[in-house]
Amino acid sequence: MESSQFGSERPISCCRVNGTRLLTGCFGGELRLWDLDSSNMLKSWRAHDDRICSVDWNPCGAGGPLCASSSLDKTAKLWGWKDDAPVLLQTLSGHLGRVTTVKFHPSGGFVGTVSCDCSFRLWDVATGQQLLLQDGHAREVFGLDFQCDGSLAATCDQSGVCRVWDLRTGRCVSTLQGHVKGMLCCCFAPNGFQFATGSDDNTVKIWDLRKQKSIYTVPAHNSVVPDVRFDKTGEFLATCSFDHTVKVWSTRNYKCLRVLEGHDSRVSGIDFMADKVGVVSCSHDKTWKKWSNDVL
Repeated sequence: MESSQFGSERPISCCRVNGTRLLTGCFGGELRLWDLDSSNMLKSWRAHDDRICSVDWNPCGAGGPLCASSSLDKTAKLWGWKDDAPVLLQTLSGHLGRVTTVKFHPSGGFVGTVSCDCSFRLWDVATGQQLLLQDGHAREVFGLDFQCDGSLAATCDQSGVCRVWDLRTGRCVSTLQGHVKGMLCCCFAPNGFQFATGSDDNTVKIWDLRKQKSIYTVPAHNSVVPDVRFDKTGEFLATCSFDHTVKVWSTRNYKCLRVLEGHDSRVSGIDFMADKVGVVSCSHDKTWKKWSNDVL
C-alpha cells in the first residue's frame, strides 16, 4: 500500500471525502478544501474561533456542495459556495459545551450535533432551527451517526454508553454498553443493522441491532480509537488511532488486512476514497495522507 503526504501549518483534527474533494479541519479553526486527484489545496478559510472537531458533507448537495463543521467554540456551521468561494449559510448555536461531532442526515435536509454538554440535537438545514434536543447521556457525547435510511441515530459517550434513537418518535429505543472506557466514535454499516464504535479502551466493537448486543470485539490498536469508517460496500472497515497507525479490516471475519504506518503523531481522522481507490487519513503531525490500496 503506497502513501502520499500533504502538509498543513497546524495539526489536522478531522477529514471527510466527497467524491474527488477532501475537507479537513485544523486546530486553528481553519477549513481546507483539497482536490484528491491533484492533491492541490483549493480553498482555505477561517471557519471557527477555536479548534475544529469534525466536518461532514451533505449527501444530497442540492444546489451545489454543502458541508458542515463543528468546534470547541460551541457552535456548528453550515457552508455553501458562491462564485467558487465558501459562504456561511447557518450558525447552529445552543450547545453549552464543545460540539464534538456534526453529521448530516441521509436525507440532506437535517443535520445532527453532539456535544460535551451531554446532548444530541437535530437541526433543520434550510432554516438552522433546532428540531430535537435529547439529553439522555450522563457524560460528554463524542460519537454520532445515522442509519442509512435515516430512521435511527446512534450516539455514544464518555461513560461507555451508546444510545440508539428512533427519529420518528425522538425516543431512545436501545442502550448498549460493553466498552470498559469511554466511546469516541460510531459508524453504521451499509446493511443498516450493524454499527461500529471506537473507544478509549483501544478496541472497536461491532454491534448488531437485531440482537441488541456486541457481536465482535476487535483488539484494534495500542491507543485510543478516535474514528471508524465502513466503505460503501460494507466489506471493509478502517480504523485509526493515537498510536500513529491506520488499519483496514475485512468485515467478513474482522481480520486485519493492512497496517498503514507513516504518520509521526496521533491519527485523528480517516475516510474511504471513492471507487475503492484507498483511504485518506489526517493527523496531529500536520499532514494528511492518501493511501492507495490494491485490497479495496
